[in-house]
Amino acid sequence: MREVERHAPDAWVINFINPTAVLGILMGRYAPNVRSMALCDALHLPYLDLQILKTVGLLPQDAESVPPEIRQKLESRCDADMNGVRPHPVGDMPLGLRGLTQQVLDTHDLTARAAAEFDRDALLQAMLIDPLVHNIADARAIIEESFERQKDALDPRWFE
Repeated sequence: MREVERHAPDAWVINFINPTAVLGILMGRYAPNVRSMALCDALHLPYLDLQILKTVGLLPQDAESVPPEIRQKLESRCDADMNGVRPHPVGDMPLGLRGLTQQVLDTHDLTARAAAEFDRDALLQAMLIDPLVHNIADARAIIEESFERQKDALDPRWFE
């Protein structure tokens, strides 16, 4: 982030890495002068949305796809050009998804903070509120294994 601010202040940072929200939050909070946007390829979303909608009871368990009237509320369409990104209004989020969405966003927010501050405690907290992680032992094991495997690519401040 700081390198972009210093060496290419007029550049755009375009993120294609999922979850894109983490880098979006990180850039907005810790590098607000850097123009950035996050693009999700959305290849995984039809399956994920279907599973979430079934889990919260908005679709029957035997549903095979998300109906268009619900799909249009889940996907955020926008126009993007050199002047920035302008989202189109999409309407209300279906009831039942708001809490889960907030939980996932809180996970992303803490992950962004952890990355910016090299804070393993914040990373552990993010893992513990992630709806896919079910206990502290698993969270710690995932973090330690990830750090060990990526040790050569990570900033040394993660290991201080």
